Amino acid sequence: MFFTVALALTGSKQFFSNVKTQPRVERADRLRALPETYPALANRFGLVRTEVSSDRHNPVTGLDVTTGYHDEEEVPFVSYTLYSGETPLHEARGSPQEILQTARYLVQATNDFIDEARYPGRGPYWHGLHPHRR
Repeated sequence: MFFTVALALTGSKQFFSNVKTQPRVERADRLRALPETYPALANRFGLVRTEVSSDRHNPVTGLDVTTGYHDEEEVPFVSYTLYSGETPLHEARGSPQEILQTARYLVQATNDFIDEARYPGRGPYWHGLHPHRR
């Protein structure tokens, strides 16, 4: 039942094509109306569906960012919070340079992983070294 509602709320084309082949057409019409009837549920069901079907825990679904200026240090700052649904996962605050450095680490680690997946044994992990760990 959960997957029926989750697939209906997220507008899965494959799901609705399968439902269309069923003898009771009115069910498909009622399921198609779910996202309009319960719009707040679509994100929550989509999040749980991702967790269950993709074996992921707390996938990031949102980011809240604020900026300001630290008068004593005379430096701007950026604060951000990563969310999974309505659950805060990680909060950080730093100078723009610190935030950009963090983003660079994430992008580089992702690129390294993709390279390793594409060319096993020839990526940055080939010699057991990880360029981002200290």
